[in-house]
Amino acid sequence: MEQVECKKPITVCGIVGVVFGGIALLTSFIPIINNAAALFGLAGAVLGAVALHSTRVAGKKSGRALAVIALIVSVVSVAIVLTLQAQWSAALS
Repeated sequence: MEQVECKKPITVCGIVGVVFGGIALLTSFIPIINNAAALFGLAGAVLGAVALHSTRVAGKKSGRALAVIALIVSVVSVAIVLTLQAQWSAALS
């Protein structure tokens, strides 16, 4: 008989965090919509941190790289939003 290896499940928070971070990164350059992009970025960063914690603590789930990518993309998108909003507000003054 063959032994079946059970793979660790990938963390769902990491996947959703990457999706939210990607949406935030794509919409962070649009002037009015980037307010919502900041919210997506914050949610993606929180989900990435939760996914990173869940892969590190017990080791029951895989997807640590996915969690790190979610965290990085989300933080970069929030930084872009804040930088562009500061630049645009200075230009309007």
